[in-house]
Amino acid sequence: SRLPKQAQHPIAREKFARAMESLSKINCEERDTEVLTWMTAYVVAVVCLAGAFLASFSKDTMSRQLFIIFALVTALAFGLGGTSHMQIFKLQRENRSCGSSWQEDNHEWMYTWLFAVTFAPFSPAALAALAISTTESSGRVVGIMAVFALAMGVAAFQIYEFISSGFITAVYPRSVMFVNLLVALLVPGMEARLRRSSLAAMASASLFLIGGGFQAAFTLENSSFTENAMCHVMVAISAALAWFASQAKSLETSIVEDRFQPYREIREGKIEEPVEVDEPCCFCFKKRRTQDTDWTYFRP
Repeated sequence: SRLPKQAQHPIAREKFARAMESLSKINCEERDTEVLTWMTAYVVAVVCLAGAFLASFSKDTMSRQLFIIFALVTALAFGLGGTSHMQIFKLQRENRSCGSSWQEDNHEWMYTWLFAVTFAPFSPAALAALAISTTESSGRVVGIMAVFALAMGVAAFQIYEFISSGFITAVYPRSVMFVNLLVALLVPGMEARLRRSSLAAMASASLFLIGGGFQAAFTLENSSFTENAMCHVMVAISAALAWFASQAKSLETSIVEDRFQPYREIREGKIEEPVEVDEPCCFCFKKRRTQDTDWTYFRP
């Protein structure tokens, strides 16, 4: 016989709580401790930091600023994640048991994993914001704020979950990652004319998405090159493409500004070294004197 509705709700809530607890619990014995896993995580961090350093010398645009944010948060997320994997690897090599809760011994790896998971939502969010910034949409600022707000909400929930229950999970950041990367793919694709910067940003988001999907869907057993290492390699290439997208956008902005610079100087009255000539010159810009019938010609 079926239970009354009043009795069904507590049972459903209890099942949901047990399911969420199983997702949130950490079992360090089951974590990937292959050397290539944490080494490729450090490769992602190095590629991102190198890209941020190179981008600091380029033209200051919104895309450049967003790429630097993407590079820094990605370097923090993957660098700290790699450190966590390396800490468990050292514990296993020394035949020491790793703690899977905050009360057990040898649980120091959980601190680095906590910060890695906290920074993780901001990496795809910054990539989505970079992709949006390569478009000419009038609402791109609102879109950028929306993807960062979503990442901030997930990060805040992660911290709250840690304070209240001591659990850390990568389930929520991974879900937000797929949402933000789909935004990075779809928004530039809606443009009437795809620029190089938009194509590079879409390619970067595609590799990031494929890497995350491969990590979640496949398990490479009996191999030192695991699904996590494969994901890290794809993210490293994705970061390089994101840097190219920011540089392409800076170049596109410079071309547009150089094209309109002479007209802007005339409009703002910033013409230097005015020289009067007797006859018109087709290679000079002209400006009419106020309340005068004569023309004054200025060299650009």
